[in-house]
Amino acid sequence: GLTHPAKPLQNGHLLGTDNTGRDVFARLVYGFRITMSFALAFALGTFVIATVIGCAMGYFGGFVDLFGQRLVEIWTNLPFLYMVIIAVAVVPSDLPVGYKVAMLLTIMVVFSWSEKAQFMRAATLKEKGRDYVAAVRLTGAGAGRIIFRHILPNTTATLVTFLPFTVASAISSLTALDFINFVLPRPIPSCGE
Repeated sequence: GLTHPAKPLQNGHLLGTDNTGRDVFARLVYGFRITMSFALAFALGTFVIATVIGCAMGYFGGFVDLFGQRLVEIWTNLPFLYMVIIAVAVVPSDLPVGYKVAMLLTIMVVFSWSEKAQFMRAATLKEKGRDYVAAVRLTGAGAGRIIFRHILPNTTATLVTFLPFTVASAISSLTALDFINFVLPRPIPSCGE
């Protein structure tokens, strides 16, 4: 007979089993897969919103920049954790797990783009003042072409710098929320479990 929990390397289980006989290593791998998928989707969503808003503020300036900065200031001061708790409490518990994860992902993306948008604004302002942008503007290129073909490729270093920190913050946020049982119900393996 098998005893639960099993010790590591006992009966073919690399990390042993838990109290109910589930393989700990398999649960770690599956939980890591869910967490990394969430973190990469979070980074992609955050970067898309921050890039669009930051480039628009930096390139167009004037009213767009002023309105964007006030929006960023207001958005930064909204309490993120309270919004997550309220949203999770309002959602019915019988929803599929995919909907809960998608809802948490949406909330986290909506509340996490503002800092990166400020950096993209600054990088766009810096690139907008360079001679090559003035030369492209003289050739008759429109704003879309200038932003997407000339400014954005030269500002991606800002985004690449933030990528590991964004992924790490998404992993720690999901793990913390899983630990207090806010996202994934208990039978589903997660890093927070």
